[in-house]
Amino acid sequence: MFRRATGTTPLQYLKLLRLTQARVQLATGEDTMTTVALSVGYASSAQFSREFRRAFGRPPSAFKAPAGSDR
Repeated sequence: MFRRATGTTPLQYLKLLRLTQARVQLATGEDTMTTVALSVGYASSAQFSREFRRAFGRPPSAFKAPAGSDR
C-alpha cells in the first residue's frame, strides 16, 4: 500500500526525507557536511555524499551556504 501511495518503498522514502533535510541544513546553516551527515543519520560522510549526489544530481557542497552569508 505504501508503494502505491508514494511511488516508492518505505526505505527509499525515508532516505529521501533525510537527504532533503540535509539539503535544507546545508543551505541555511554553518554546519560542516560531516556534521550535517551525522545529524540526519549517516555514520559515513562518504556514503552521505554518494547518496546525496544520486538523489539531487549535485554534490552536497553545491548546496552549502557560503561562509558568513545570511541565507
